[in-house]
Amino acid sequence: MSADVQVVDLRSADAQRHPTGVRPGTATRLIVVDDSTATSGNHDAYQRIATLGHLRDVVLVIVGPVTRDETRRPSLRPSAALGRTAVVLWVGDERGIRWEGGSDRGRAVDPEDGSGLDDLLGVLRVEQVFDAVVRHLRQVPHQTASPAVDLVHPSLKPAQLRELLARCLGEVARPADVRGGPPETRAELPAVRASVERGSRLERARTEARQRLAHAARTTADLTRWNGAWNPGGRRARESVAHASAALEAHHALVVDAVRLAGPLPPPDDDALAALGVPRPQPVEHKEVGDALGGFLLSTLRSTGSLADTGRELRRLVNGQAGGAGQEAVGTPPPLRRQAAANGWTPVLVLLPFVLLTCLVPAWLPHFGAATGPATAVLWLVAVAFLLANRAAQRPATPPALAVIAAAAVAGVVAGTVLPPPGGVPELVEVVADVLCALAAVGGSLALWRVLAEAWTATLALAPGQRANDRLAELVDGSVVVPQANAAVRRRTADAAMLLAVGCDDVREVFAARAGDGGGGAGHPELLDVIRADLVLVGAASLDDYLAAIGSGASLSVAPEAVTGRAHKLLAEYEDHLLTRGVHQQPPIGDADVRQDVDTAFRQGAADVRRVLGADGREEMTQLCTAADVLRRLDPDWPGVRVVRFAPRRLRNSSEWPGPVVEVDRDVVGLLRLVPLRSGVVRPVQPTTPGEDEPSDGTGGAC
Repeated sequence: MSADVQVVDLRSADAQRHPTGVRPGTATRLIVVDDSTATSGNHDAYQRIATLGHLRDVVLVIVGPVTRDETRRPSLRPSAALGRTAVVLWVGDERGIRWEGGSDRGRAVDPEDGSGLDDLLGVLRVEQVFDAVVRHLRQVPHQTASPAVDLVHPSLKPAQLRELLARCLGEVARPADVRGGPPETRAELPAVRASVERGSRLERARTEARQRLAHAARTTADLTRWNGAWNPGGRRARESVAHASAALEAHHALVVDAVRLAGPLPPPDDDALAALGVPRPQPVEHKEVGDALGGFLLSTLRSTGSLADTGRELRRLVNGQAGGAGQEAVGTPPPLRRQAAANGWTPVLVLLPFVLLTCLVPAWLPHFGAATGPATAVLWLVAVAFLLANRAAQRPATPPALAVIAAAAVAGVVAGTVLPPPGGVPELVEVVADVLCALAAVGGSLALWRVLAEAWTATLALAPGQRANDRLAELVDGSVVVPQANAAVRRRTADAAMLLAVGCDDVREVFAARAGDGGGGAGHPELLDVIRADLVLVGAASLDDYLAAIGSGASLSVAPEAVTGRAHKLLAEYEDHLLTRGVHQQPPIGDADVRQDVDTAFRQGAADVRRVLGADGREEMTQLCTAADVLRRLDPDWPGVRVVRFAPRRLRNSSEWPGPVVEVDRDVVGLLRLVPLRSGVVRPVQPTTPGEDEPSDGTGGAC
């Protein structure tokens, strides 16, 4: 019920003694209910009401049949003590009759229908309807009329709404896995961006390792080119790999120290970490922490629909703030050299037939063979000796390899000398053959170099080493640098999340104490969704004091009495809104989005709403009087009848309706038909002296 429309029922003895029990300064609109047999004698009560200066309008509802005055004439005799502030609604019969107006004699109402008076008083409690009724009644004679009521409630009756509320309270209090399990949620918590200090030991170590590994990769790649034997050469390649391995191990050692110093136990050593290049903890932005945790609380409540699960997620968030990586996460850097799979003799042995052949052919030819055969053998030995001396691989050993090559070369020269030389070979042809054999010796030597270089580079692990170095840098940044820079934020977040988790438990106890067994409210899934969504917001709002403390940087302490007290207050306010204004009307703490589907479905299927708002007042309605009253006391002349239509905002704006619709803030759609009384039926009574009432002629009365 609105705080600005209150009811005084003078039919009770206590109300007659204390009719001014209205809260002073709050009610500007008052409904006074009185019996038709007593209204003319309750002048004192009305005069006391009239002294309430804050009252703006009064609707006097007179219940019961007309009475006879001192002349035995049947009439309605309201007291004129309220003056023109009051308008009058006469309810000749609380249940009423079904009447179309005009010459219709009316029909009895359905025995199962409730009291029409209750419906009338219910809608008069709505401020907008109250004001519209007062405005219309001031336009009829004596400001008095007989009301007819036709109401449609888009939601349910209060008892049914209580069942739905109890069921939803239980669902929000219980773990969501009873209804299928909560989805995963993530917290977008504030974090300070940080990296190792420029020029620090960690920054120098990671940079040097990265550069050394990159240089080793370039050097070893150049080694397999045709000129790799002297640029860069095997010795430089071996040195670059050794330097890269040493730099990677040095970086790894510093990372191990950093992870050890940043471990949870004992607490991080800020000074030692700063010496390595890890920044010190940054100040906490408390508002950001409060906003982030408030968003996480609400999103988790909405996604799980459960205070129990939200408390669990908050505790999981607390555990996640421990941060840091264990020593096992660092691992060991991979070796940059692997054991060779073969002994290295295969390329040398494959080359021997070519050595033998290229030495045999020059020695066999007739003109210059005595010189070119040994020269080719020497060329082989010099080229292979140079290449073996500059290689990076250690196998096969140089002396045995040279001995084998020399043996093959000597064998070729001897064989060419022993064999009879061919006849008729021109000198030019022999020169070409000698040159080709010399080039073959050079090419074969270079091929041997490339094969040996590729075999050696295949034993390297430079790419895994580069990845390991990058992983060490990422590990330090993610598990040491950022957590250390955010250490104060993480501690504040953990404390705040635990406070909210305890608060969720306290609110859950309040909800559980009011919860039902889950059996009520079946068949209304769309309304259950709305109430659950509202209760989620009520639960979150119950923790506003905690969130305010978190966001302000105040010290955090558990205050269960404050949380449960606020939860009780908000829940009572929500229940009052639900029972008086319905599900469709959004409460101050309520979800607007979830109501859209319900409103759409209601508009599409509410035939009763279209019937009521589309009526012009001449349809059959429940007129709160008797059949005799219709014939003798009401004035059915249509121009004098007033019609009040009312509906919530979402339904009132339509071109379908034949007349204006009053916007109300309740979940009710209806039509009031106000039928004036015949001339002479209303005879206001003016108070005179105590114990003496005199009827008014209607010219000086208030009504």
